[in-house]
Amino acid sequence: MSGLNPDLLHLFNAPKFAFGAFCFPGSATAPGRMVCVAGGGARVPNYRMFEFTTAAVIYCALVGAGFLTLWLWYDRRDHRTFEAGRRRAAFHCIRCDALFAGAPGAQIEKCPKCGHENARLRF
Repeated sequence: MSGLNPDLLHLFNAPKFAFGAFCFPGSATAPGRMVCVAGGGARVPNYRMFEFTTAAVIYCALVGAGFLTLWLWYDRRDHRTFEAGRRRAAFHCIRCDALFAGAPGAQIEKCPKCGHENARLRF
């Protein structure tokens, strides 16, 4: 592992953070920054990583926002679907005893079986 400080070799047992790179706190030349080393000793550019709690909060917020978006989307879709069916009028033919649905707002409809005109059912 050429190019890596021998004093830092024990840090390869550190947990992996991003994209398979081992990251550990920076040296005296880069205080407050993370030094990341990918497999084979290649250095990953220095960048400031999120702390674990910050990353966990951001991840949970994004997952929660995704579930909220899906919930609202499907709730509105179901509302539109069932609202159209709910507005239909129900009819009962007094001649042939058939139940059928008519157009929304219709007061009188012809029976599809016998053709008799029937008034809308009132609930």
